[in-house]
Amino acid sequence: MSTKAGQLQFCDEKGRMYKGGRNAFERACKRAGIYNFHFHDLRHTAASFMAMGGIDLMSIKQILGHKTIQMTLRYSHLSPGHLRNAVAAIDRALTSLSDPTSQFISQLTESSLPAGTPAGVTARF
Repeated sequence: MSTKAGQLQFCDEKGRMYKGGRNAFERACKRAGIYNFHFHDLRHTAASFMAMGGIDLMSIKQILGHKTIQMTLRYSHLSPGHLRNAVAAIDRALTSLSDPTSQFISQLTESSLPAGTPAGVTARF
């Protein structure tokens, strides 16, 4: 890829810009037996793969050249498997706790507790 007047362009091995890459893409899809898939769909695929790979949305927005985060959200689709894994992470965190409310126990030191508090006691919120 090279830059011409601020736009990214695809080039061949000699640096010549490809013209009409859409036709080559359509022929490649047809040869591969892929139907109802357009060159523009690759932007959605790239955004989705970046999001599922942990890239933050602001970086994706900048890479794709979106003006608004809403457009980036429209392009970034999470797979059902990715969503299941996110929910499973919450489940693992909750089931690993011996006391379901233990995540709300403050990590205060004894010296930060009110005077007269017995040793070993923590504050609950």
